[in-house]
Amino acid sequence: MNILNASRFRNNNYRMKGILIIFVIIGGFTLCINGCKSKNPATITDVDGNIYHTVTIGTQVWMAENLKVTKYRNGDIIPNVKDTVQWCYLPTGTYCNYENNPQNTTVYGLLYNWYAITDSRGIAPKGWHIPTFEELETLVSYLGGDTIAAGKLKEAGTGHWLYPNVGSKGKYNFLALPGGYRHYMDGTFHARGSNGYWWTTTQSFEMYSWSERLYEYFANARNVYDFKALGLSVRCVKD
Repeated sequence: MNILNASRFRNNNYRMKGILIIFVIIGGFTLCINGCKSKNPATITDVDGNIYHTVTIGTQVWMAENLKVTKYRNGDIIPNVKDTVQWCYLPTGTYCNYENNPQNTTVYGLLYNWYAITDSRGIAPKGWHIPTFEELETLVSYLGGDTIAAGKLKEAGTGHWLYPNVGSKGKYNFLALPGGYRHYMDGTFHARGSNGYWWTTTQSFEMYSWSERLYEYFANARNVYDFKALGLSVRCVKD
């Protein structure tokens, strides 16, 4: 090989190395961006402007926080009913803060009656809905069944759940909290810290601080009129 050809060979070699280095840098930068995105969960916004984190579990995407919207999707106001008697007998959608204290909403979200979660105007953000019982079963099955599902869904530790918060791992960042409930017979509030209750479109489900189980059929509101006045938390699932 003469000197001219050798020089050309070296120059071509340098160009190839330079191109490879550029591709490596671009690839590393792309991986970094994707990695950063995966660590920052997506968010959704309701009609009030409240922002919620979301979490993907199996094939489903869930809200990672309890709903706290005060309007239906079309902008109509959901009444905030504080009076205990009125709460029990209104046949329309209502919500309340636990113990009528707005400070509880920041952490635990709002409690809604059956009429609010089944109203055709919708309380879920656009593109989301109240889960069906079948969708809840899909979630529980993916997490290994009823005897251990709650432990994987509950927020870990005793910052909000009472001791011992059995099985709590917070592994999937669903971060279920013990928001308690409002009673259907007298409008009183119960179980915050020890129990969490959530609506599905057919009944409710419950988690305990002392169990890994996810209990079903706490309320079959569709068939029992009284249960429709229960005030329970809401988690929405993506359409």
